[in-house]
Amino acid sequence: MELFLESIPGILLSAFNARPLWNTSILGPLFLASGLSSGVAATLILSKNPTERKQFARIDLVLIGIELFLIIHMFMGFLASTQVQIDAVNMFLGGPYTMSFWIFVVILGMLIPALLEFMELGKFLLTGNCSGCTGDLWQPDVAFYYCICRTGKPLVILDIWN
Repeated sequence: MELFLESIPGILLSAFNARPLWNTSILGPLFLASGLSSGVAATLILSKNPTERKQFARIDLVLIGIELFLIIHMFMGFLASTQVQIDAVNMFLGGPYTMSFWIFVVILGMLIPALLEFMELGKFLLTGNCSGCTGDLWQPDVAFYYCICRTGKPLVILDIWN
């Protein structure tokens, strides 16, 4: 069920040809990997068994790696495409959504949880479930969906007084 629920928004968004940022087949797998990573983070929070937590930390590291690979692949595909798609991806690479995407999605939603999970798998014993907590509290899925949906269709404010 999760496979369908997480990948359907990406598949539906990729069917919009008029929106250059949405018109990519990478969105379905990217949304799926992002949703699975959040589910694994929630499992890390609820798990009491240290062996189970280490196994789910390994799974989450793989999922975070897949997410980063797909994001890089999506950006490279857009940058090697037409000018319209280059302009669309530039909203993340120096445009109005640069800070929100790179801070909330990449750094707080992927890199810091990956660092904490590496620490948990190594010799550092973290008290509590810090890795799952960080990944789940920042809700990288929500930030990612927001960035993708907002850049696909920017908000237009009509000035009806002039």
